[in-house]
Parts: sequence; structure tokens; C-alpha cells
Amino acid sequence: MGAAVARRPLWPTWAATLTFATLVVVFQAFAAVVASGRGVDRPADVWLSYAVGAIAIRLFGARLPDRVGTRNLIAPSVALLAAGALALAATHDHEMLLVAGLLGGLGHGMGFPVLTSQVATRSAEQVRGSALSGFTGLWDCSFLVAPPLLGIIADTHSDALMLTVAALFAAVTLVGWLLLERRFGDERSPDDSDAPDDSDAPDARVAKLAVQG
Repeated sequence: MGAAVARRPLWPTWAATLTFATLVVVFQAFAAVVASGRGVDRPADVWLSYAVGAIAIRLFGARLPDRVGTRNLIAPSVALLAAGALALAATHDHEMLLVAGLLGGLGHGMGFPVLTSQVATRSAEQVRGSALSGFTGLWDCSFLVAPPLLGIIADTHSDALMLTVAALFAAVTLVGWLLLERRFGDERSPDDSDAPDDSDAPDARVAKLAVQG
């Protein structure tokens, strides 16, 4: 797994995955809790709008990777999740809760297949399984670490501050992703000389299949 994780073309993907997974866990761990604590009616409805957003982007945005390239979808997907977190911070009624869930679902539905496809296309065939294991490991790490840390902020200050911190974290790490993507995103190692080119076109085809699947 070490060889797969250490491949430099995957470094921006790892950074984006940590950011993306942290924002997803914000919704899964805190969305309904925050709404319930503020007296919002039917707080579990956030998952209805979240699901609608995730399904809608997969149904109607399946060709986006082909049109714009997968690397150009990472920032929008993270931005949608961050916007959802900020909307959740401002939620005091049922309508705003649904808006927050919709934004989060759109970001989740757009970003997950894109990141998965980048792991597959940016790793050499002989280490691709290890790379995918590393990808799921980053998700597990985010799900273990983020809730306690964010929960401390919520307990000592407020839910709104906690959600704002999560959105700011996304903004800062997105800058880091951009720098890594510009530096290493197109790099290929010698063991990839016979592998398909890691450009937006094949990357997009894999993402499209993931979205449609």
C-alpha cells in the first residue's frame, strides 16, 4: 500500500479526499442533531433533501466529467458541501434545513465518483487495489477523527462556529489541493509508461461510468 499512497500524482487526490470526507461526516454526524437542538420540525428530513441532491446530480450530471474533466469537478463538489455546512450553521427553520441537505447531497453525489475514478486512473495497475484501499482508509480516518474534534468546538462554543470552522477548513485545504494538482496532477512515473494517459478524457470516462453505476 505504501508504494500506491506515495505516488505523487495521487497526492492531490488524497488531499481532496480528506477534505471531502470531513465535510461528508459533518452532515452525517451533526446535521440532524443541530436541527433538533434548534427546534426545527422533522430534522431527519435533511436526509431526504440530501438524497434528492445526490441522486439528481448522478441522473442529470452524468456527462459532466466528459465535458469539463474530473479535476474541474473537485473544487465545485467541495464548495457545495462547504456551502451546505454554512447553510446548516444558519438553519433555524425547516426550509433552510432542506436547502442545506440539498447542497450537501449535490456535493456528495458529484465528488465521490470523481475521486474514486482519480484513484483508479492515477495509480499503476499493479498497485491499484492498494490505492483503493488507501482511499477507503482515508474515509475511515476522517470518520474517526473529525467528529470528536468538531464536537469539542460545538460543546465549548456553538454549533454554528463548529460548522463555520469545517467550511473554513475546506477552503484552506482546497488551496492546498490546487497547488498539489498543478504540481503533480499530470505527472507520470516510469511504471506508467504503458498505462493509459492520466488525462481528463479517460479519467472522465471512468467517472462517468461510476456516476451512471
